[in-house]
Amino acid sequence: MIVPPYLQKGDRIAIVATARSIAEGQIDNMVSFLKQDGFEPVIGTHIYDVHDRYAGNDSRRAEDLQLMLDDPKIKAVICARGGYGTARMIDDIDWSTFVRCPKWICGFSDATVLHSHVNSIGVASIHSTMATGLINTDFDDPNYRTLVSELIGKPKELKVEHNDLNRPGETEAELIGGNLAVFSSIMGSPSDTRWDGKILMLEDVCEYPYNVDRMMLNLRRAGRLKGLAGLVVGDISEQEEDDIPFGKTMYEVVAEHVKSYDFPVAFG
Repeated sequence: MIVPPYLQKGDRIAIVATARSIAEGQIDNMVSFLKQDGFEPVIGTHIYDVHDRYAGNDSRRAEDLQLMLDDPKIKAVICARGGYGTARMIDDIDWSTFVRCPKWICGFSDATVLHSHVNSIGVASIHSTMATGLINTDFDDPNYRTLVSELIGKPKELKVEHNDLNRPGETEAELIGGNLAVFSSIMGSPSDTRWDGKILMLEDVCEYPYNVDRMMLNLRRAGRLKGLAGLVVGDISEQEEDDIPFGKTMYEVVAEHVKSYDFPVAFG
């Protein structure tokens, strides 16, 4: 796995919108915080475009990302927000320059498409907060500070509370994953990556438990879970329940689908 160069003060960091549209002002905190940390933010030309629900049409979103990937002065690219749309333009991106001069790609949610794609070509990336995630926060926001610590090569140790569904164990491997819905939807596509021997990390927002069950079942039936070295399950927030309760929490749904395997599992 190729690890892009870590950043230093004065380096340029791009902010681009690869998915849903954003309103002016929603990235202001990210821009301000990066400047306070000594970085130079560079904003995508079409970041405030609107085309249906997207931040401009597919070609313009791809154009912004392509320019930032090809610019040797840009050392990292942070996605403005998630939603949906990155998969619609990923096949229009030429990764040849990026492979020769890799840089950090940062985000979560729909940015999972980018994480999986660059992982498939052997480059590391950072699952992190995005620009719109810092609305109504301050400079000391822990999600922002964690992102910066990763960008400069000084990652913070993570400690989480015990969960009774955990399966204790020790493992060391490359980490893949991201948003469960997105990761499931690109399975078998050119943006899919190798799963065997990896630690899978999953998160998701506003899903019904039966949808999570369906996606986990899909991963299991496709054989993607059996060869994992470990599983880390982050926050999976729940949509308002149907009239008929599903009968399991989100974590219980995931635990059920990995109970026949022996790799370590950590929830929360």
